[in-house]
Amino acid sequence: MDEWQEASQVNGIYPETVVNTPTIDQIARQIKGVLESADRMIIGYNVEFDLSFIRQFYRPSDDVEIVDVMLMFAPIYGQWNDYFGDYKWQSLGTAANYYNYKYKAHDSMEDVKATLFVYQKLTATGRIKAE
Repeated sequence: MDEWQEASQVNGIYPETVVNTPTIDQIARQIKGVLESADRMIIGYNVEFDLSFIRQFYRPSDDVEIVDVMLMFAPIYGQWNDYFGDYKWQSLGTAANYYNYKYKAHDSMEDVKATLFVYQKLTATGRIKAE
């Protein structure tokens, strides 16, 4: 239960919040279908976290580019982390707020919309090249 307590403090999701939601095993085929429909690019926020779960049933082909908006946004936000010697990763909420985008965090469709919005803002500025 310690895992839940730590994660819940970060994301505000508790066991009772997800008690009636399907497990990843129950929706793996749907997730795989969506990802396989990507012909050249998969865009996400903190993609490696999601892929750590998804790799059990899907591995992107080498010709599909994985774009992590979180890594793109970190230098734009500019908060340096001396310990890691790199820019600190920011939450999707911080990135969305930076561009004045309001949304309901930790709702999957809202997260998708916010990620796409931030990606479009990052690439529209010209500071980051759209792939």
